[in-house]
Amino acid sequence: MAAQGLNEKIEKLLRQAYMARENMEVDARWERELMERVRKIGPLRPEAPFLPAFEEFVWRLAPVFCMLVFVLFAVFIGTEIASHEDPIQLFLSGAEESMLAQLFG
Repeated sequence: MAAQGLNEKIEKLLRQAYMARENMEVDARWERELMERVRKIGPLRPEAPFLPAFEEFVWRLAPVFCMLVFVLFAVFIGTEIASHEDPIQLFLSGAEESMLAQLFG
């Protein structure tokens, strides 16, 4: 109830200020000072929600991920791991230690 009374008082004051705008004279100095204050505030930057920021992050890292895939593929092809008949079976057979030993010496 009290908030409604406060809202009505504010609305009444705003209405009075709006109606009195024609009687007020504004000089060039006031406008200049106002614009200086607005310029000091600067442009407002809207807060970006999480998903667009995440999407921008993903697109910035996409070339890095592609290069990483190409490098890993070249390493895979250049090592003896690719010479096995079925490289997937090599990964599934539990031979990770021997594979890492081949890769890193």
